[in-house]
Amino acid sequence: MTPPLLGVSRGDGGKQVNTDKRRIDWLEQGAQQGGGLISDDAGRWAFVTDGTQNIPNSKKAITITTTFFIDAHEWRRSVRDALDAAMEVKP
Repeated sequence: MTPPLLGVSRGDGGKQVNTDKRRIDWLEQGAQQGGGLISDDAGRWAFVTDGTQNIPNSKKAITITTTFFIDAHEWRRSVRDALDAAMEVKP
């Protein structure tokens, strides 16, 4: 039997399942800069990249204001589900 890929385990039916390490590695990639893991008051989660903010133009951390646009179909029941959905769209 071939060992699973790094960061991937086999779930039911041999389907690849994302592990937490793979999720964190994906978040740390430069392509995810500007994205946000957002929760609402109902316990739903979404990883979004659409929105607006003032430009942080300093090497030093500054206060920014951010507004995200989240379509209803983007909400998931857990952090892991939200990250998995985002990883499918933007590998």
